Amino acid sequence: MSVNKPVQLGLCCLNTILRAQKPPVFASRKMIIRTVKEKGIEVLQEKILQNLRDVLTMMDWNEQNGIKVFRLSSELFPHKSNPKVVDYTFDFAKDLLKQIGEKSKLYNQRLTFHPGQYNVVGTPNKKAFQQTICDLQYHAEVLALIDSDEAVMVVHGGGVYGDKEATIQRWCEQYKQLPEVVRRYLVLENCEKCFSIEDCLRVSKEVNIPVVFDTHHYACYCQMHPEEKFKEAAEYIPDILDSWKRRGIKPKFHVSEQGSGRVGHHSDYIEVMPEYLLEIPEKYGMNIDVMIEAKMKEQSIFRLYEKYPQLNCKKGTITKHTNMPTFDWVNKHAKGCDCCEGGIKKKKKLKIVDKLS
Repeated sequence: MSVNKPVQLGLCCLNTILRAQKPPVFASRKMIIRTVKEKGIEVLQEKILQNLRDVLTMMDWNEQNGIKVFRLSSELFPHKSNPKVVDYTFDFAKDLLKQIGEKSKLYNQRLTFHPGQYNVVGTPNKKAFQQTICDLQYHAEVLALIDSDEAVMVVHGGGVYGDKEATIQRWCEQYKQLPEVVRRYLVLENCEKCFSIEDCLRVSKEVNIPVVFDTHHYACYCQMHPEEKFKEAAEYIPDILDSWKRRGIKPKFHVSEQGSGRVGHHSDYIEVMPEYLLEIPEKYGMNIDVMIEAKMKEQSIFRLYEKYPQLNCKKGTITKHTNMPTFDWVNKHAKGCDCCEGGIKKKKKLKIVDKLS
C-alpha cells in the first residue's frame, strides 16, 4: 500500500505493465465513427464501461505501487464531444464513475485530465470556441460525477494568431464565458512556443486561474524566444504557488526532459528532478504533485523512486516487477497517449478546428 508524501509523482494515462498483460488493461478504447453508426451507440457504451472498469484496476495498481496522482485518458468516453456522432448521456456510466470517485478518496489518489491542444480558449474563431466549450464541458462533467478531491483539467494557452496581446485579452474575456463547471476545474499550463510562464501568470491574475508550471516547456520557450528575457525558473515559484493558493487547490507541476528529435519531444525517462521543486514543501510550506511526462510511464517513476527515495509513496521497498515492456513495445503501443505523441496529431486537429467558418 502507499502513503502520501510532500512531493508526489504522477502517472500519465497509460500503465505499460498493465497494458502488456493479457487481457490488456487500459482506458483508451476507441471506435471509428462508421462502426458506431453501423452497430449503434450501445456497442460504444460497452467499450466505455470497460475503460472505466480498467481505470479502477489501474487505481488499485497505483495504490499498491506508491503512485498517488493519475492522469485519466481523454479517450475514456470516445466521441462524447464529436458533433458527427449522436450525443449520449453519462447515465449508463454513473455507477462506475461513482466507484472511481470513492476509490480516489479511499486511496487519496488525485485524478486529473489534460484535454487535447485543439481546445483553444483564446481562439478568434467562434465555432472553434464553441467546440472547445463542448469538449471541456465533457471533461469537467466527468470530474464532477467522479467528485474527486483536488481534481483539475489542464489546458495550454493555444495559438497567438499573430497578435499575442489581443489573444491574451480575448483569452481572459472568453474564459469568463465558459460554463461554471468548466471554470471550476480548469487550470492553465505554459507551453513551449506561444504562452510563456509570464503570460500564464498574467492571465492567472486577471481571471484567477491556477497555473501549472511545465519545467521542460519553460526551457524550450526560452530557447525558442532568445529575444525575450526571463528570470530563473525558481524565481517564478512564489507567484505560481499563489495562483493555486488563491483557489485553495494543491499545486501541480509537470516535469519532462528533451528527447531525440524536435524541440519539445519527450524523453523516455526523467534523469533529474529540479531542486527548486523538491524544496517547495520546506521552503514555502506547501505540498505539491508533479506529473511525470516520459514515454516509459510508470517505469520512469520507479527509476526516480530509486534515485530519490524520499519521493517513494509505497510502504516498504519498491516492488520489483519482472518482464517489464521494452522501449520498442511501449513506443508501439503508447502512440495514442498525448504525453508520448508530443503534440504532432494535436496540432493537425488545432489547424483543422481553427479553419472552421
